[in-house]
Amino acid sequence: MDNNDGIIRYKLRRPLTTIDGETVTEIVMDMDALGVPDLDRCLRNAKAFLGKKARIPGVPAFDQTYCSFVAARASGLAIEDIRAMGITDYTAVTLEVQNFLLAGASDEEEETDEEAQARKSGLAETWKTKTMNSATASQESVESYGN
Repeated sequence: MDNNDGIIRYKLRRPLTTIDGETVTEIVMDMDALGVPDLDRCLRNAKAFLGKKARIPGVPAFDQTYCSFVAARASGLAIEDIRAMGITDYTAVTLEVQNFLLAGASDEEEETDEEAQARKSGLAETWKTKTMNSATASQESVESYGN
């Protein structure tokens, strides 16, 4: 799986034969090409597919069926093709869509291992300093009490 610049690439574990008879081994989803009207259409289609008794969560990205419609729209494949994937591929693709919708639009960069280690080290030093200052203050308090 690869997610660069709004493009999600997923190599299928098992080739997929589309309804057009084409064999697909990788799904490429251009998430940045989608707009709000596309997501609205995916939501309407997911609701229609599930029927009146089914409920889509308040945050549609939490619904796997909704994410499958977004995957179909972003990849240019038919929803029947997405739903014909093996369960492992289907789950992975819909999770990739979900992750993108929930966090992929964030401008924050991921922390590198070195940055995480430095942050953790800094937190450890801060804790150590606070602990030492607290111990010193306690000792001074005890000494002043005795005088």
